[in-house]
Amino acid sequence: MLTDARTLPDGTEIESDVCIVGGGAAGITIARELSHTPLRVCLLESGGLEFDPRTQALYRGEVIGFPYYDPDKFRLRFFGGTTNHWQGVCRPLDPLDFERRGWVPGSGWPFGRAVLEPYYARAQEICQLGPLDYDVSTWATENAAPFALPETSIESRAYQQSPPTRFGQVYREEIRAAANVSAYLHANVIEIETGSLARAVRRVRGACLTGNRFTARARWYVLATGAVENARLLLASRGTTPEGLGNRHGWVGRTFMEHISAVGAILLPSKPLDRSFYETHVVRGIPVTGHLALSPDLVRREKLLNAQAFVRPYTMKQTLRSSPALVSAKMAFESGTLDDDLIDHVRALIAQIDDLAIQSYDAWFGAGLQGFALIAIVEHAPRVDSRIMLGKERDALGLQRVRVDWQFGDLERRTLSALYEAIASTAGQAGLGRVRILPDDPEMGWPPGVRGAWHQMGTTRMDENPTRGVVNADCRVHGIENLFVAGSSVFPTSGYANPTLTLVALAVRLADHLKKPGV
Repeated sequence: MLTDARTLPDGTEIESDVCIVGGGAAGITIARELSHTPLRVCLLESGGLEFDPRTQALYRGEVIGFPYYDPDKFRLRFFGGTTNHWQGVCRPLDPLDFERRGWVPGSGWPFGRAVLEPYYARAQEICQLGPLDYDVSTWATENAAPFALPETSIESRAYQQSPPTRFGQVYREEIRAAANVSAYLHANVIEIETGSLARAVRRVRGACLTGNRFTARARWYVLATGAVENARLLLASRGTTPEGLGNRHGWVGRTFMEHISAVGAILLPSKPLDRSFYETHVVRGIPVTGHLALSPDLVRREKLLNAQAFVRPYTMKQTLRSSPALVSAKMAFESGTLDDDLIDHVRALIAQIDDLAIQSYDAWFGAGLQGFALIAIVEHAPRVDSRIMLGKERDALGLQRVRVDWQFGDLERRTLSALYEAIASTAGQAGLGRVRILPDDPEMGWPPGVRGAWHQMGTTRMDENPTRGVVNADCRVHGIENLFVAGSSVFPTSGYANPTLTLVALAVRLADHLKKPGV
């Protein structure tokens, strides 16, 4: 059933076997997987069925690191969570992403990709996708074929695309009809209470923005509120541990990861290119989008992170407007001073020969070439200084707001350069054209406009060693026997693929674990 918690009498105590905090992709998946079992399930969702500005404002926080989105802008706080603005792009993590890589501190999952394979298959269905098959040959057609690339350092790969599945809409009636599932809307958890030794959760305390308070007791508790809020709730629950729950070794909130997105290069074709495979195209009813990715061999050989690039149309006039050499030469010509510094202008134009070629083509034939922006998505290495912390300001419920400190560095920058250089080399060998790598912003050392891809991960990382992580391989918080964490916050590393499919697979796996007798 669905209940508006604002209608509960003040002081109500909710009892269940499993209490899930958060009604996004992970929380709804676990509730569905536990429906029609003997377990009584309680799902607590902060928002309602629709967007509400006052509830959304509970996400507000402060950004103190590399420029990032305001916390209340990158997540949605109502039933279905961030799937309410999800684009539906899906792909499993690569086997490489699960490996221990000596050049990536903190890398290595407690298990390999094979362990998640059956859960990925179930997640495909939950996300309304096709079969668990991402082989390019499966999704290539006569009218949408990948580029003919030499077997070098760049590979064509594919994403499947969900409708997208708005979990709060698609699965609402199923949750409402489940006899053993009680979902409460407008129910904000403000603290997780444990016994004096902090070895087990006793209850969670909740509050509504209307003022009434409630508690929820269960045998097992699952935090499924996203990478930022999972860390925030653990850090804010200091009733028995001043450092927060699960934070004995200081890992809660650390290794905050985001996919780094940049438009730092343009493919200038030497002939008309058919990029239909790299556009969204439908194969046997499934929308598919291709992309270019670093080969695992190159990643290992050059000690890089994982990375990919989308191929998107780019207007050549944008390139011309951004060419300092052409602009400078044009101004000198118009002012009558071109002869004074002719040699310098020629040198500058040679250095930007791509722009000159485009200008000449356009002048002679009266039409611009079709170029392609290479939109990079780079894996973010887990860093202890990239983190979610509590600030001094408090929200309407009295919780400390978050401070987001997003940090990345040389390994990510080297990977971005290697990605573009590998695409440039491969494009040249394949006769596709030239790649122009755009200049960095001199102050940032990155291409202008570098940003996050709206994929928050890390902050409650998974590691079997409690001195190196927050949860174990079963997603249980180290040292607390009945508290689990779901969602992308448990990812030890991020890969480059969108996280939703993997977090749903992990949620299915956690639900199976909770079904076992004697958990």
